[in-house]
Amino acid sequence: MKDPRTAYGECDIPMLLQARVVQPIKQANFKITIQASQDLPPLNQIFEDFIRTDREAGEHLSNPNVASFQLPNGIDCTLLVAKTGSKIIGIHEAEPLTIC
Repeated sequence: MKDPRTAYGECDIPMLLQARVVQPIKQANFKITIQASQDLPPLNQIFEDFIRTDREAGEHLSNPNVASFQLPNGIDCTLLVAKTGSKIIGIHEAEPLTIC
């Protein structure tokens, strides 16, 4: 009998294939704050590929300081750039932590 074998690999999948932009959501069950030592670019500039492919996404990303995404399983994840330069990630379920 042969030994069992396992293959493992990693690949980067564009966020455009993993999530869609939705209207900003202000409430979250979990919040994570990430301190940044430099000024952060506007979120609508970071996620401009969403705006180019979906007109409705452009409307949802009109505020440069907040972006909400819906993952394929229906769970929402919100990014919020605070005035202090921190990035706050608001999540309604724990599962998106692996993507955000």
